[in-house]
Amino acid sequence: DDSSNEEKPNTASLPEVGYGAADVTEDKSSDTPSPVIPATNVIDDSSNEENPSTTSPPEAGYGGADVISQNAREDESEELSMKDLLKDGLKVMFVDVKVQVCVSLTVYLALSSNAATGYQLTALQSQLPTYGMAYAFGMAITFKIVGPMFMSMNAYKQFAMLSRVFVLCSALLVPLIVGASVPFSNGLAYSAGANACEYAGSNECVPFFTNVFGENSTGGTYTLPFTFNAFVFGSSVESVYIVLRAILLTLMDLDYMVKCTIVSGILYIAAIIVATQVNPFGKEAVAYFIAMYVPQLTLIILFLVRLEVLIRRMTRGQKGAWSRKSRRSLRIQ
Repeated sequence: DDSSNEEKPNTASLPEVGYGAADVTEDKSSDTPSPVIPATNVIDDSSNEENPSTTSPPEAGYGGADVISQNAREDESEELSMKDLLKDGLKVMFVDVKVQVCVSLTVYLALSSNAATGYQLTALQSQLPTYGMAYAFGMAITFKIVGPMFMSMNAYKQFAMLSRVFVLCSALLVPLIVGASVPFSNGLAYSAGANACEYAGSNECVPFFTNVFGENSTGGTYTLPFTFNAFVFGSSVESVYIVLRAILLTLMDLDYMVKCTIVSGILYIAAIIVATQVNPFGKEAVAYFIAMYVPQLTLIILFLVRLEVLIRRMTRGQKGAWSRKSRRSLRIQ
C-alpha cells in the first residue's frame, strides 16, 4: 500500500534545524506579546547620586585647610582689633586726663598758698565756656562728623582743605575773644567774683575780700581785675587746642599725641616751678593761670606742625595712620 507514503496535505512538516527554523520561531514570538518579568538582578545606582540638599565636609587638602585658616585669621583679626581699640582708648584718655590733671593741680597749689588766689583762678575758669570755648566745641563736633566722611570716600584733598579751613576758623576765634573780653575786663572781673562780695560784711573776711578786689574794691596789682588781663590768653589757647585736637584725633595719630603730651607735661613742671618760686609774681593768681595753660600751648604748636606734615602726605597719596588698610583695628570681617 503506497498510500502511507503520500504526503498528507493537512500535516505540516517541521523545518529542519539550520534552514529557517530560527526565523520561523522569531516570527511567531513577535506575534504573541511576552509577559513582563520583573528584574530582580538590577543594581540601583540611585544611592551613588549626589544629594543636592546635603553638603559633605571638605576633605583635607581640597579646601578644608583654607576654610579653617580663614576662620582662624578672622578670629585673630577680631581679637587684635579689640586690643587695638582698647589701646587707642587708653591713649586718648591719657591725653585728656593729663591736661585736666595740670588744671586741677594748679588750682590745688593756688588754694594751698592763698584762698584768695585760688578764688581768682576759679573765677576766671567760670567764664571760659562763654568766651570762645562754646564755639570751639561746636567746631570740633562738626569736624568729627564731616571729616571721617571724606576719609571714608578717600577724598583726601577735600579733607585737607576742610582741615585748613577749620584751623583758620580756630585762629579767628582769638580776635573774637580779644574784642569780646579785653574792653570789658573790669566788668567781667566783678561779675565773675560777685560771690566774694559777701565776705565784705564780716570783719574776719575783709582781708579775703581785699585780696580779691583790692582795698575798698578799687583793684590793684594781682587782684582779680588785674588777673583778668590774662583771661584772653587762657581762653584763646583752650579754644584753639580743642579744634586741633579734634582734627588730629580724626587722623588717628595717637602715638604722636601721647608723645606730645609727655613733652607738655615736662614743660608744665618747669612753668609751675616758675609760677611758685620766682618773684615778684610768684604764687600770684596771674602766674598760676598762665602756667595752667602752658601744656595746651605746647600741644598747639606741636599739633600744628604735625597736621601740616600729615596733610601733605595725605594729598600725595601716601599711607599713614589715617589709612584704613594700614590699621589692623579696622580689619573686621
